[in-house]
Amino acid sequence: MKKPALVILAAGMGSRYGGLKQMDPMDPMGHAIIDYSIDNEPPENVQYLLEWDVNDAFYDFPFISNSVSFVKDEVETMQVNYDENLYNEDLEFFSQILESFSIDAATVTEESVISDFNEGKTICAIVDSDSLAKLEGTDHEIRELLALNDTLQASSAALTDLVVVNDFSGKKEKAADFAEYVTLTMSGELHGLGGHYSVKLSEDADEREQTAYQAYENAIPVPNSQDAKEFWVTLKETISQYF
Repeated sequence: MKKPALVILAAGMGSRYGGLKQMDPMDPMGHAIIDYSIDNEPPENVQYLLEWDVNDAFYDFPFISNSVSFVKDEVETMQVNYDENLYNEDLEFFSQILESFSIDAATVTEESVISDFNEGKTICAIVDSDSLAKLEGTDHEIRELLALNDTLQASSAALTDLVVVNDFSGKKEKAADFAEYVTLTMSGELHGLGGHYSVKLSEDADEREQTAYQAYENAIPVPNSQDAKEFWVTLKETISQYF
């Protein structure tokens, strides 16, 4: 093969595929995917192909994101709408990919995911933008989440922290100026100081910030309100059944 290539083969028994996927030729020379896996084994230290905090519904959300929408009704109550067919397809795909790797739900946390990645135990990790500062010094790249497959899309969730000025403050003009300074004027320095990216792309944004910003722009603004509590609890319970 003259150029590097990435081949993603869905896990499963191969009944729909019609044969043993691991043994079928993948190139003009007749090499099977199993030949590549033998010749390109990961280092001994690697324990996880993909890892995320499966106990946090925020990180589970991308796997069912294309089947859910959030809409407020006339009385401003949040309604969660499901496309049942897509939702079932998402969960079926999720159950299939779990055959390719294992995560210990009893011990995994956001902190352990970051620690495993920094120690080279994990090849890929799903983290939020606030965690990127904790990956400094590690040789890595960040990318937006890919589609689950050719027909099932995946979107990350976005939560936005706000600096709110109290309208009853005696110095609300100065408070508003400070809020603008912290969130907009200092957008280029905000991540270095506190680990947060601004909703405004800084003028000298590097590739990391540009990727994080684009992921935020493409993400689904997910309600973190009391109205959506049942959705998050149900999602966590649903995903936990697979572990």
